Amino acid sequence: MSNYDLHIEPSDMRQFLDSGTTYYEIPDFQRPYSWDLEDAKLFMEDVENTIKAEHPEHYFGSVIWMPEGSFKRIIIDGQQRITTTTLMLTAIYHLAKSRKYKAELKQISPESFSNMFLSNPENSQYGRSETHVKLKTVTVDHEIFEKIYRQEDLTEQEKASKLNIVYQYFFDYLSTKELLDDYYEVLGQFKIAYISLGLYDDPQRIFESINSTGKPLKDGDKIRNFALMLKNEDLRKIVYNEYWKKIEKSLVTIKSDDNLSDFFRTFLISILQRDVKLNEVYSEFKKYFRAELGEIYEEPEVREFYDRLTNYLNHYLFLKFGIDSEGRYEPIREQAFRLRYLRIEIPFPFLMRILDKYQNGEIDEEEVKQIFAVIESYLVRRILMGQYTSSLNKVFYPLYKNIVRQSEKTDSRPKCVDVLSYILLHQEGITAFPNDKDVSNSIRKVEFYRLRGWVRTFILFSINALSKDSLSLEQYVNGNKQFTIEHVMPQTLTKEWRRMLGDNYQQIYDTYIHTLPNLTLTGYNSEYSNLPFSGVPGKDKKTLVDEDGNLIGLDSSSIWMNHWFKDRTVWNEEAIEARAKWYEKQINKIWPMPETNYEAPFEGEIVDLVDAEDLTNRVITSFTVFGDEHNVAQWSDAYCEMMGVIFDKYPVLYEKYLEDPLLQKSISISDEEPFDKKLGENGHYYICTNTSTNHKIRILQSVLGLLDDEDVDDLDIKLYLKAEKEE
Repeated sequence: MSNYDLHIEPSDMRQFLDSGTTYYEIPDFQRPYSWDLEDAKLFMEDVENTIKAEHPEHYFGSVIWMPEGSFKRIIIDGQQRITTTTLMLTAIYHLAKSRKYKAELKQISPESFSNMFLSNPENSQYGRSETHVKLKTVTVDHEIFEKIYRQEDLTEQEKASKLNIVYQYFFDYLSTKELLDDYYEVLGQFKIAYISLGLYDDPQRIFESINSTGKPLKDGDKIRNFALMLKNEDLRKIVYNEYWKKIEKSLVTIKSDDNLSDFFRTFLISILQRDVKLNEVYSEFKKYFRAELGEIYEEPEVREFYDRLTNYLNHYLFLKFGIDSEGRYEPIREQAFRLRYLRIEIPFPFLMRILDKYQNGEIDEEEVKQIFAVIESYLVRRILMGQYTSSLNKVFYPLYKNIVRQSEKTDSRPKCVDVLSYILLHQEGITAFPNDKDVSNSIRKVEFYRLRGWVRTFILFSINALSKDSLSLEQYVNGNKQFTIEHVMPQTLTKEWRRMLGDNYQQIYDTYIHTLPNLTLTGYNSEYSNLPFSGVPGKDKKTLVDEDGNLIGLDSSSIWMNHWFKDRTVWNEEAIEARAKWYEKQINKIWPMPETNYEAPFEGEIVDLVDAEDLTNRVITSFTVFGDEHNVAQWSDAYCEMMGVIFDKYPVLYEKYLEDPLLQKSISISDEEPFDKKLGENGHYYICTNTSTNHKIRILQSVLGLLDDEDVDDLDIKLYLKAEKEE
């Protein structure tokens, strides 16, 4: 700071704010007001303690400012404390001039009080800001503060602003007091370090280097500072008036921890196609800005940059909050609502790219809907398996770039949704797209009731909405009717339930109690309680009658998914399995496996299993059998799957393998070491995967040797190997 002409002297907040005709301006490059309710309460505690002389003086930090003209002071540091104090003074002024409250000023009139601390007269001959209010806050805050001072009506977003919340707290708190004089006089004991800058040639560097006693700057705040400190004054005004005001209005007044930083992070991930940590947003934005515009730029380049930024802001607001003020996303509103309801935002950067292509006319409405549907299927199928979003950033962040790369491999022009489906279907391991068999197993094994509440609601209401007469998910969310999840087999088994389930009731209970087949929607969860499923007319879950004689049992339910129960007389393992198949059918309708016409040119080597020889150090990516492709991550996976498919197709092999000396040693009816994997669906045989690649190939070829040539031809097993690296 030694490069600047500093004047430092002790002062206090009352002396600083009692400025006569001087007014203050917080430059637009600073962040909006960031103190919340808890900060305001702590401030008021300090005020009360100082009034009571428990602490005769209170150090309130520093205020750094610079002059601009004869009457304006530009606040460089201390804006949060100044704004908070001014909000308290505004509340005092409003209470003093109101007749509805006992609180009053004894030593000064409300008008004189306002002229002293809050405003310059409307007809002042002195220099003034855009309004006569002495404090001009930043961007959106300025408009809100003006309305608060003038006691004008606020919009719902403005009511939710931190400025208004803190003001209302001060107003409510002070409205219970009788004398207000102490609350402004005490500011004379709030000591500050009064620092004025005589030379101010690099405000951005000063601002970033100040060790503020207030809240630390978030990356969104730093970007604001960077964006509004362009060297050209005309460009600064363009960015502020035509772009930054919209950004600020859209993000800062929405209730959230930090939508500004989150938006810029999402934007950068979308543009850069890679992860950007929250604490890297500012540095990455500066790099991106300079890479796009360089060090010397003119108005057209700046406008082009911010046009793109604000267009992505529209995409972001639509995806995250459902905001679509111009109706540009109306055709895909429902698809976005469903994804937003899932609360999984990892696909947002990719979808911002898709929405951009949609806005530019590169893809049509139908294809955008298909893209949303494919992503929803991918996410929901993973949720049903209990996998949620683990590692999906590795899939979605570079997804758009990977779609472009895949598309460039062919001379045709594949649809974006086809390439997307191809890429997701070729995911392996933890990011694999769960197939129908995976979903079928999960329905019966995963404790659906343990999933997050909104996820359960999403899936059950999506299934129920298959009936055109049922509420859609969005209608339910926006409606008043409440539904809960009902355990058909109750969580506490009665004698009647143990009898209905049979001798094996405990195993059935332990296996299915919280799984999807045992759950449904109802409006009468408490009424059903542990009632028997059937057999007690008017007093069981199927036929229950309430005190007023209304039929409220499952048989009378207006909920479509409960119509299935009408044909059921008992609830046992057989019925639960039937319900599981019903759920499986509905899930496959709503969230099917995607289909695609795109096939990437294979760049490796295709080997027929029958002809395979030395494959040492070769990497397998997939294999085909009966013409169906199986993606695999390693040879052990390929070996297990191929053996399983062959033995399940030809069960006679479970007996014939004893005819081959090599197979006798490679298949066992015991799972003792080294036999570590089950063979096929039979479940009674095991194989060893801890062998060399060539040994696995020899075993597979021995199995084929036990089959007729015609069967081997039908199998037609092809191995897809990565291209060998050149030496």
